[in-house]
Amino acid sequence: MILGAGASNDVHNGSAPILNQGDYKPPLARDLFDIKNHHAYFDVLSPYPGARVVADLLSPLSGSQNFDLESELRELAQDRDDRLRQHFKHVPPYLRDLLWRSSYSYVPTPGTYTQLVRRLLAEHHVLFLTLNYDSLLEQALASFDPKFDFSNIESYVREDRQAKVVKLHGSINWFKLIGGSDQSWEDLVRSQDVFQKTPDGNIYIYDTPGPLMSVLITGNRPYPILTAPLAGKGMADMVCPSTHIQAARDFLKDCRKFLMIGTSGLDRDLLGLLDECLQPWVHPTIQLVGGPDGEEALQRFERGVKAFRRRRITPPGFLLTNKFRQYVDSGELERFAAFGVAQTGSPKLAPRQL
Repeated sequence: MILGAGASNDVHNGSAPILNQGDYKPPLARDLFDIKNHHAYFDVLSPYPGARVVADLLSPLSGSQNFDLESELRELAQDRDDRLRQHFKHVPPYLRDLLWRSSYSYVPTPGTYTQLVRRLLAEHHVLFLTLNYDSLLEQALASFDPKFDFSNIESYVREDRQAKVVKLHGSINWFKLIGGSDQSWEDLVRSQDVFQKTPDGNIYIYDTPGPLMSVLITGNRPYPILTAPLAGKGMADMVCPSTHIQAARDFLKDCRKFLMIGTSGLDRDLLGLLDECLQPWVHPTIQLVGGPDGEEALQRFERGVKAFRRRRITPPGFLLTNKFRQYVDSGELERFAAFGVAQTGSPKLAPRQL
């Protein structure tokens, strides 16, 4: 199960009221610096002067059809001017704070994710490979079954779990500690290579709305562990723990069904992981739910993952230009989940890997 921003963007299924006039609807990448059309984002942005500079540069471009946020951010992150690189350090904290609000200040319950979880766990062992920073999926899992606990980094991929969650690009509640409270958050961020890979044992899970300069974890200043949206991300850009990557590898080598929702197929790190783990002669059952750009996304997956080629005749339908909620409500999810699952002697279907 591969989830992108398009899935979280369509998390509301009508089962609960929308909060805060919908200001914190989970954003797509193109929305993140579109302050003109998302006034509430400015309050989240304001504590981070570096991110405000980046917004000054990117917001006027965001209305263009040709705007490529990930390429623009990559240029800033790699600019020869050290001042721009310093400003870029404030982008992940801003995104973290924004996605925290999308996780807790948009809807009281993640209805569409709950529907997804209920249907998949009826029949499958599932690996959720998510590109999203938000915690909406974890909320749905924990609500559906309290045994799904995410209080420590090991719990995401515990061997005995029916569903494992691997967040390739990090999470709103994952932090590294960058120094004590005797120094300001701003000075610590300025003086350090905050993008250096964090050892698995040094990842702290902590829920906070932010802003981060006012937060202490065990008496220390935190910096978020997440990958800013960057063009051409490779496997080296993954910030999730190495134990999570290994758990994904172990699962993927035997996986024969793939459901992809709301992702563009542009993430080279994801494509690289899939291509590495799947033998090229294996042609699994695939379904991609991707809206009007779904065909392009499917082509990217086919180009990037050898095992995904030559499988367009695989039933059920391989491409659905639906939004997430429409896909779940239409019954297509149920048909895909049931496809290839053998009936046992009892009414329940035997779990398979997805």
